[in-house]
Amino acid sequence: MGATVNTEWDEFYPSIAKNGNIYFTAAYSGGIGKEDIYVSKFTGTSYQKPTVLDTAVNSHLYEFNAFVSTLEDYIIFTSYGRKDDAGGGDLYISIKSKMGMWQKAVNLKSINSAQLDYCPFVSPDGKHFFFTSERHALPVSFLDSKATYKDVNDFSLHLLNSTGNIYWIDFQKAVDSVR
Repeated sequence: MGATVNTEWDEFYPSIAKNGNIYFTAAYSGGIGKEDIYVSKFTGTSYQKPTVLDTAVNSHLYEFNAFVSTLEDYIIFTSYGRKDDAGGGDLYISIKSKMGMWQKAVNLKSINSAQLDYCPFVSPDGKHFFFTSERHALPVSFLDSKATYKDVNDFSLHLLNSTGNIYWIDFQKAVDSVR
């Protein structure tokens, strides 16, 4: 993508709109927070200097792993440390207004957990919402006891072992509460 987008800093988790605009996470100096979501607009021949999305999306904390819809009418991302965060980092959605401005991001409370929820993706047909979560089924008693190596090993073989699983739900169910 060239030096306009690729810098000496880390640029990661790209998401590309139908018009070629690319959204990604970076921790550039001069941003809003510790990690922010940027967009580099595509002119048809080249990418423009990335610009940070405003405070409707970014905060003074961490925003990362953004998914933008093909028409750029919504963006879903993870933020860590907001007042309404359920614990380990939650998924948020911002919908673009008719005037082309991102609206204040809303927590997707119906799907977030007390662990990290991240890496959102909506299927091309707009029907399915995929995300990764480190939620687990670790019994509280397990945390309060002295687990043996065998206990830990056995638990690590379970599906809900807090190492990150991919989940999917109906996209409309995921966003109905915020639209």
